[in-house]
Amino acid sequence: MQNSENYKNIYERLLSYADNMKIIDTHEHLNPHKNYIGDESDVLCDYFSHYITTDLESAGMSKQDLNKIQDYKVNIIERFRLLEPYLECVKNTSYYRSIEIAAKKVHKVSEISMKTIEELNEKFKKAASCEDYGRHIMKNVCNIEVAVNDYWIDDMKRATSDLFVPAWHQSDYVFPNISNFDQNKLDFERLSLDEYCEYFKQHFLKQKAEGMKALKNGMAYYRPLYFEEVDYHTAKELYDEFIKKYITMKKENPNTGLEFPKKLQDYMMHFILKVADENSFIIQIHTGLQE
Repeated sequence: MQNSENYKNIYERLLSYADNMKIIDTHEHLNPHKNYIGDESDVLCDYFSHYITTDLESAGMSKQDLNKIQDYKVNIIERFRLLEPYLECVKNTSYYRSIEIAAKKVHKVSEISMKTIEELNEKFKKAASCEDYGRHIMKNVCNIEVAVNDYWIDDMKRATSDLFVPAWHQSDYVFPNISNFDQNKLDFERLSLDEYCEYFKQHFLKQKAEGMKALKNGMAYYRPLYFEEVDYHTAKELYDEFIKKYITMKKENPNTGLEFPKKLQDYMMHFILKVADENSFIIQIHTGLQE
């Protein structure tokens, strides 16, 4: 009995210490300037919009029903009725448990059920309508000092605040296509491989100067993460061939995409890593769930 009490005390002390630790959150996908003032959102739209959706799909929920539960125009009881049969299958996953913890800790609702969903929704909407809601959750509830945010817009100054620092995806340089280079007004067909690499380097330095704190490699969604060593001459030949195809395709159909061949992708990834290394810069590599 005494040992049991000792273990309980140790557990509570460790838990209390962990709860009060300052956290550097290394991976978010949040709009750094968004709050819910004026937004038509609710607790199902917000809590069941991402990650947990993979668990629900694995449990058999259809895409159509997933889309419906995130439609705030549909009555929340009707939507929860669609969701409820699948909750029993996902209740022990980390994604669902984090939602349940949020309901208890933030909104003081003990469970997520048909009995409580309307109460939870009203409390969520009231809290989310406050201008400092995001700050309150990050700073006061989660003890997050700062979050590294995957920010898809090419604007590091806007993405930087006392809550967020941006990670920048450089995938366009490994997977260039006609549309994104036209959008960036890059005269791609006139660039040599050396000039193309220099263009990336200058873009990297600009992003770094304007607040970027990490490069992000999310390419596991599109290709294997094994990037072979490719010599310069092979890469140059592949690049020159690609440019010829690019010019022909652009004349025939400006909106047709065209990817670098794998070995040229590999060469560019090694070049990007070299630039990061020269600048003692961090790169994050996505190796987790393919959402």
